[in-house]
Amino acid sequence: MISIKFSLATISIITVIALAYIGSVDAEKPKPYDGTQAYISFSFDHPFKSHYTAASYMWQNGKFSGTSYIVTQSVNKTGSLSWDQLSNLKKLGWDFASHTNTHPHMNHITEQALEDEVAGSEDIINSHGICTNGFVPPYGEVTPDSLAVAKRFYEYTMQFPQGINNITVFDADYNQYGIKIIHNIAVGSGKQLVTNYNQSKYYIDKAIEEKGWVVFNFHDIVINPASEYDVKAKLFMQIIDYAKTKVDTGKLTQVTQSQGLGLTC
Repeated sequence: MISIKFSLATISIITVIALAYIGSVDAEKPKPYDGTQAYISFSFDHPFKSHYTAASYMWQNGKFSGTSYIVTQSVNKTGSLSWDQLSNLKKLGWDFASHTNTHPHMNHITEQALEDEVAGSEDIINSHGICTNGFVPPYGEVTPDSLAVAKRFYEYTMQFPQGINNITVFDADYNQYGIKIIHNIAVGSGKQLVTNYNQSKYYIDKAIEEKGWVVFNFHDIVINPASEYDVKAKLFMQIIDYAKTKVDTGKLTQVTQSQGLGLTC
């Protein structure tokens, strides 16, 4: 196992890795999830600078790619990734979803503001050469109005009724909401569903047993968590390392969310 310290001093390594692998990630595209094989994905909220180091660890240890949920007004701000860094992640096979412009509560904004947050954020992301297939509502708040707008511009959305995805769940959600929904399992340090290695291992093993699709969601990845949403770097690396052991033995397939749904840009 290659150990990478989670600090801003190390994040430039991803640029070298990205340039070295331009074009190579497209050669190994898995088939969409169909319930015959267990799948695993990793999603990253906001996006924090620590996700750059996380991407480096994932690529060096498993050739894994993630899905970044982008809050457009957070990009280029202190503690967040830049558009150039997000473009480097794209070169490593990452995909992206809109997480609005300002991360508002969806049930507390006007109809016009809702349109700007859901549709306008996609326009901004696309203007930087980054494609988005999905819309991720802030705080996991899926409202009828936000769903109506999301269905006009995106192929899928996300919820936190936390659990493992499977074909039955996908079909039921689509029949009810008219859009594909990916369920994420939040990893953190407080009230999140996964706060330690044994819990993460349980969901990976359960996905393998049920041939389901487990998606772990990460906020800021740090050495010493300061909030319930922060993820301990040690736990993040344990999840990646354990997933790799299952991928290497053919029991698990790692995909981005778009790959799992068979979506391209």
